[in-house]
Amino acid sequence: MAKHAKIRQNEELEQELPQKREPENQSQEELEEQPREEPENHQEQKPNYSQEQKSEGNQEQAPEPSQAKHLRKYIKVISVCVFIAVVVVVATTVTLFKLDIIMFDKKIASLESHKTLGIATAEYAEDSLQNTFAFIETSWRQSLEPEYRLDECEPYTPTSKDLKNLKSSKEPFAFTLNSNSADPKPQLSEASTKALNKALETYSNRGWNVGFMLIDLNTGRGIASNLDQRVYGASSIKALYSLYVCETQIDTGKVSGSSQRSAGVASSYLDSESSTRSGSIASLIESSILYSDNNAFRILRANFDGSAFRNWLTDCGVDSALADDAWYPRYSARESATLWLRMANYLESDASCAEWLKGLLGSTNKSFIREAIGSDTTKVYNKAGWIAGTGYFNGTCDAGIVEKDGHRWILSVMSSAPDSSVSEDAEIELIKQLWEARSDLMS
Repeated sequence: MAKHAKIRQNEELEQELPQKREPENQSQEELEEQPREEPENHQEQKPNYSQEQKSEGNQEQAPEPSQAKHLRKYIKVISVCVFIAVVVVVATTVTLFKLDIIMFDKKIASLESHKTLGIATAEYAEDSLQNTFAFIETSWRQSLEPEYRLDECEPYTPTSKDLKNLKSSKEPFAFTLNSNSADPKPQLSEASTKALNKALETYSNRGWNVGFMLIDLNTGRGIASNLDQRVYGASSIKALYSLYVCETQIDTGKVSGSSQRSAGVASSYLDSESSTRSGSIASLIESSILYSDNNAFRILRANFDGSAFRNWLTDCGVDSALADDAWYPRYSARESATLWLRMANYLESDASCAEWLKGLLGSTNKSFIREAIGSDTTKVYNKAGWIAGTGYFNGTCDAGIVEKDGHRWILSVMSSAPDSSVSEDAEIELIKQLWEARSDLMS
């Protein structure tokens, strides 16, 4: 009995003690989640960096947090700058495109107005569209081309003899008057030749004659075509005759600008459209140049024609027979450029009438040159001529001096085209393409 009681007592004691045993059905994941018991004497082991530093040697260390912050800042600034640049480029492109569209709309409006007047033809419509597309092409080409410079070319001062000896060609060509220059001779590019020939088609398709010259007075380099084709110059001669009066009559003291002059022998030739019947020499010159007053010009010729005018033409380097070829003579692009060379030299002199005459030429009421290439940075001093008559009395012309980027140019376009919207558009387009082609003179 005592033995059995002791056994029972031991069993009860074992039940009261906590039992530590492994669970039978516990999963592997649950076992891993249970905290592991660490030995009582466990000490935290510190990593040994010495070996890693030796192995890395010269490797670049990662940037500190402050460096990374600055790097992100720089990247952000650069991104903003790139974004702004893209916006500016896009805005500029859109603006240029809008300007082209505006000019296109103006051309269409012009065409519609001609239709309203009943004078539009298929021929005019074709010319208008061709000129419009040429304008758009030229505008984009201007926006992409680098700024034109001739400063690296050897300086040269052209003379009337240089112009007289220049060989001509009906096809557009580039030239230099400085035969001793070490600079390469200029050549028209394929693009310029194509653009000029396209502009000349309007003339050739209608049987109109045209010649032109553009020359840089700083270098003697230029572009020309059909230099000796004489056409009716119309009112373009008025500026050159005024130069003759200023240079040989007023500057020499033979007459005063305030001296009064009447029509005299010109009385029977005066136009009824103009009220001018007499006036001071200065006022007659002003009316001739600023407003292209025919009566004022005829009164000047009636008072100052004769051997003095013929001698002056000869001294300029042109045929003196121009003095006897009606009120408005026929003359060529070569002769026009030669006379404007005389004008260019005069305007830069200290002659008493130089500044006054230059101011008049810079304020003419009509200028195909100014309309084609004028801008805030381009100054034009010109006198145009235009008339639609019969046979002999037809012409659309313009000639003068252009100042831009420290260079002075003589530009002359003389055509036999009877004045009309077609001939004036053709004149403007030819001047525009001729002016653009000057970039070829650098090489």
